[in-house]
Amino acid sequence: PAEAAVRYIQKAAADQAQLVVFPEYYLGRIAVPCPATERISKAAAAGQIYVIVGCWEVHADGTFTNTALLFDRQGRMYVADFKKHNVWVIERGETTPRVYFHSDRFNQPNDLAIAADGTLYASDPRFASPAGGQIWRITRRPDGKGLGEVMSSTRRLGVTNGIDLSPDGATLYVIGNQASEVYVIDTVTGAFSTPFFAGYQSFGAPSVAVSEAPSADRDTCQSTYSRGRNAGCSSSTWATSARVVPSRL
Repeated sequence: PAEAAVRYIQKAAADQAQLVVFPEYYLGRIAVPCPATERISKAAAAGQIYVIVGCWEVHADGTFTNTALLFDRQGRMYVADFKKHNVWVIERGETTPRVYFHSDRFNQPNDLAIAADGTLYASDPRFASPAGGQIWRITRRPDGKGLGEVMSSTRRLGVTNGIDLSPDGATLYVIGNQASEVYVIDTVTGAFSTPFFAGYQSFGAPSVAVSEAPSADRDTCQSTYSRGRNAGCSSSTWATSARVVPSRL
């Protein structure tokens, strides 16, 4: 799968896309990092393109979790670690992850989105409760570490799960799946607008908000979601151009 991913990344970069999104579980069961992630890291850096790809991350104890890997334009890979409440970063060419950001206030974190300036947004649900979810903004400090803050809201948030950015990066969308809402946040002011999309029938725990990238297929995203799958509609669609990879290449 990694070699096919690299070819698609190269094609998307040649087409001047800024983001390419692969289906969940696309890389199968892998350790993170591994040769497959290094090849994708190099392709992302060479094409100056953001990449999101899913896998089953195999841990040292033999367990595995559904993980989304987020690559920036420098080839850095970011991984949300819900067990230890970290966001890890693995620099291009390195095999040892380091903590990019940690907080004892994290419930998890769960999903990540990235803005054009490298700012990360993290959804942070509390699955054991219908409330208590959080949304984080994580900026990059001069020393290369992350600086995180909870985006405050006057409303009580539900299980904040999937997360997405508008093409211009001005609006953040977060699914509150148990509350059947999509939260809408101004990334400049931090203001929360009235939620929308209330009352949908959930198919498990949705992990993405609907893409608004101009060249991403909104109908495909919606129909994929409605089947209870997430193929090709993960986060970070702030890009002015995006490629959504079909669930079958």
